Amino acid sequence: MAGLTAAGGVRAWLSRALFVAGYCVAWTAVGTGGYELAVESGSLAARHWRNPPATLSPTAEDVFSGDQWWFPEVRFTRDREGRVEGFAVTGSRVRDLIFERVR
Repeated sequence: MAGLTAAGGVRAWLSRALFVAGYCVAWTAVGTGGYELAVESGSLAARHWRNPPATLSPTAEDVFSGDQWWFPEVRFTRDREGRVEGFAVTGSRVRDLIFERVR
């Protein structure tokens, strides 16, 4: 994953890759009020009306580490065709909280 935080062309490529990968849509889980994942400043960010954005950094394929305690580890799941179908959040207060696509 070296070089993914570098400025310039790599950052632009990463922004496009995150969008094309299918991460950047609205997601919901029971009792969460929903989250929207979007590219902000070249990084994947999780937005919720109640909290400031959590910046997500890639650590492995379809796995991201968040910079906020409420979104510490995100693991995306894919269907048989390779499309992102959901993700799970694991942290100190929750394990494998499943999110599904809203739109």
